[in-house]
Amino acid sequence: MTFRCRLAACSLGLVLCLLPRWSGAQTAKEPAPQPPAPSADIQLKADVVGGNFVRGFWAGRGNVSIQRPGQRVRADEAQVDYQSTAVKATGNVILQMDLKRPINERLRRQRRLSPALTLQLNSSSLEYNLNAAKGEAQDVDGRFHNLHFTAKSAAVDGKKLSIQSASLGACASPDAFYSLSARSIDATLGDKAVARKVGLNIGGFRLLTIPRLPIDLNRDGTSGAHMPLPSIGSSHLAGTFVQWGTAVQLAAGVQSDFRLQWTEDQSFRYFVTTRGFGAPAPIVRFHYKEEAIGRKVQRVLVSRLPEVGLILDRSSNSSLGKVLEAELTYGHIREYTTKTTGNRLNLQVSGRPWTIGGLGEWDLDFSPGARLSHYSSGDTYRDAYGELSLVRRLDARNRTEITFSQHMVGGKTPFAFDEVFLPTELRGKWLKSLGRFSLDLAARYDVRRNSIFDYKIGLGFVTHCIEPKLVWRGRTQTFGMELGLVGFTLDD
Repeated sequence: MTFRCRLAACSLGLVLCLLPRWSGAQTAKEPAPQPPAPSADIQLKADVVGGNFVRGFWAGRGNVSIQRPGQRVRADEAQVDYQSTAVKATGNVILQMDLKRPINERLRRQRRLSPALTLQLNSSSLEYNLNAAKGEAQDVDGRFHNLHFTAKSAAVDGKKLSIQSASLGACASPDAFYSLSARSIDATLGDKAVARKVGLNIGGFRLLTIPRLPIDLNRDGTSGAHMPLPSIGSSHLAGTFVQWGTAVQLAAGVQSDFRLQWTEDQSFRYFVTTRGFGAPAPIVRFHYKEEAIGRKVQRVLVSRLPEVGLILDRSSNSSLGKVLEAELTYGHIREYTTKTTGNRLNLQVSGRPWTIGGLGEWDLDFSPGARLSHYSSGDTYRDAYGELSLVRRLDARNRTEITFSQHMVGGKTPFAFDEVFLPTELRGKWLKSLGRFSLDLAARYDVRRNSIFDYKIGLGFVTHCIEPKLVWRGRTQTFGMELGLVGFTLDD
């Protein structure tokens, strides 16, 4: 009995000691797993939210919104990894990235421009990293600045954009009569892009193929690109003519631009420029009977057979080409009008316009330059100059420019076309959009002789995103019709 009592008492004591612990384990409420806090500047929203919060994985469905300063993603469904900030989105995906406008703050405010340019990619699916600002989208419809494109895929890495199998344009009209296709486009946003194997299609017909098309993405309201489109006209020296241009890729990084001209007297003129795109890049020119103007002789025909050298400009793969243009060439020159033939060694350097001030919508630009030429005749020609320009840039089709140019010329040149710069001149350009019509006026005024040296009058009309323009050039007495693609600007 005694032993049984003691055993019962020990058992009862053990139960009483353990009872609080068992009771606590059954009744205490453990906190539910909570998602780790994302970066403070990331906002996530969706109609339905789920995921594995322990692992830091967020998932949303329905009106998904992922926002971070300068980055926005919207989609039907999306998943976010908090730790890596990797995003996977599907269904009506929209990615928007804000990039600082490549212009100083004072000029931006004067021109009433937004502080940022926005890249927008609409796609079926997207994989993107918020921290790295890097990702890839499929079945893309995108826009940057004034350039619109559709593509099979697009990869973005900061300011770098790579596009594959693209169709591009810069006209928002749905009835555009032309389209541009490109095998690939490599762009530095806010600077420039290079489209490769570009096809110009009009009415479903491939009009021409261009192996390499540089596009300037640093212009106000437009995307600048030179398109070698056909033109017709009549000039004092050639009579009626038809001109056609195209380009051929000879090797990787080497391109030839051709312009063929058939004149009224049934003769061919050709202008072939072959160049690379390094910094500097080699260049070779074969120009046969090209019309040019001179200061003492009004109109001349000039051949360069050939002219070879090195060039640095905006098309070069170099940041130096953004601020400086330079050329060093040696060539055999024949001037038919003056019956002068000889060789020329030519060096010229010019700075890109530098904005030094402004008032309201007007900018004050300054650009310097110099040139030195030596000829087989023994002559040497020197020229150093500076230009001040008042420029009012409203958009791609509205611009006013007034330039004062002072040249300090020395030496002598045997060629009339080489002496084209006026010692002191005023230049004016006025481009005005009047609905579908555009008016393009330009003039050069010789200050010392108090007379107009040259002028241009152009009248254009926009239809189906193509702008035919009738142009009269006074000094060469040339009248012609030029074709432009709306949103892309032709080099004048």
